[in-house]
Amino acid sequence: MAEPDVSNFRVVVVDDQITNVEFMTALLERDGFRHIFGVTDPRRALDVIIAEDADLVVLDLMMPHVDGYEVLQSLRRQVPASRFLPVLVMTADATPETRHRALELGATDFLTKPVNVLEATLRIRNLLHTRRLAEAERLRAERDATSTGVEPEATRERLHLLALALRETVGQLARLAEHGGRDRGAQADRGEHADRVGRIARAIAERMGIAGGYPPQLELAARLHDIGQLAVPSTVLAKAGPLTPAERALVERHCEAGHAMLRGSRSLLLQLSAEIALAHHERWDGSGYPSGLAGSAIPLSARIVAVADVVDALGRDRDDRPAWPLDEIVEHLRSGAGTLFDPDVVAHALAWLSSPEGGGHAVRPAAQT
Repeated sequence: MAEPDVSNFRVVVVDDQITNVEFMTALLERDGFRHIFGVTDPRRALDVIIAEDADLVVLDLMMPHVDGYEVLQSLRRQVPASRFLPVLVMTADATPETRHRALELGATDFLTKPVNVLEATLRIRNLLHTRRLAEAERLRAERDATSTGVEPEATRERLHLLALALRETVGQLARLAEHGGRDRGAQADRGEHADRVGRIARAIAERMGIAGGYPPQLELAARLHDIGQLAVPSTVLAKAGPLTPAERALVERHCEAGHAMLRGSRSLLLQLSAEIALAHHERWDGSGYPSGLAGSAIPLSARIVAVADVVDALGRDRDDRPAWPLDEIVEHLRSGAGTLFDPDVVAHALAWLSSPEGGGHAVRPAAQT
């Protein structure tokens, strides 16, 4: 993941305890931030966030006069849906109820008090990386629509055609990567898994409140998560029986191979694709591969795609087993939250799966008895 120049980002820290504000300010300054605005009176939080054009809000929940939930509600009303403003909640209350309520109101991620310095740094950088991608795509769309001298309708048509061409190109690459793969999906279904993973990843990102151009970019980038399979011998990918340890090692190399194919591009889409290809098999508890990353060290994009990949894989018939019913997929995600998967991503995925769109299109509904 490309490191953003954090010195230009503007961070507002809202906490009624001055010691917490000073701690976060010192942590951010040590990491290279230069524009940090502390607020100890939460009644002033919204005004400062808007006046300073914040790129990130670090928000306490339990505060007098106006609590963090009220600040989140105000931000939802005041910040346009097209602008992705990440909110990192700091709280000593790590109960699921607290997390779910904050997520519903627009929180993006969490830090549990007492704050771990390394975890805080990684979460902040990941959120700002996502913010940078979302803003770049939003600004690019605005420039295309207003600065070309082309009639708006013609501009929209040109962008539509470009988007179709890009989708088709990415789709062809994804189908090439899946051709003859070892996922043993039904023959007629092969090549569509990548498309569905992209759509599910986008739905989860939108549920998380990530606005602007990031969710559609994530949808396209996620379709290339297994592009590295092109570097794995077809005899291994197509093998019907269990893999030997040596063959398993070859398959696991597809993450690094995919990253090598996609890295180094100036395209934000391919940058996003490269980080997903590398990290989509990392696991929240550090048990994944290829690098054994854990928690927030895993890019948010890869954490989302890891859940989307599992949802689609389990919810479809394969040559060696039928699709899992929806209730079993839900239980698998719940049991893996905090070990295999980012618990916040799982929470949003479960909310989507419980909706008519998620239950009807992502997976086969639970079997009727």
